Amino acid sequence: MDHFIYTHDDSENFTDQFSYRLSDGECSGAVYTVILSVDSVDDQPPLAVDDSYIPVSKKGKPRYNNLR
Repeated sequence: MDHFIYTHDDSENFTDQFSYRLSDGECSGAVYTVILSVDSVDDQPPLAVDDSYIPVSKKGKPRYNNLR
């Protein structure tokens, strides 16, 4: 293994850590600790928009109903 993949759990904790030890199956090395600092992002609240639709034909062209 030549890399680690870290996935943040979306919690409000912005530091995390894990430890690992390398081994060749016979000898084990020292324990190493990785400390991560996760930068927060100022997420804006979702924007609500009124939904609308335009019916389309089987050929993908818009179909309009003209009411008179």
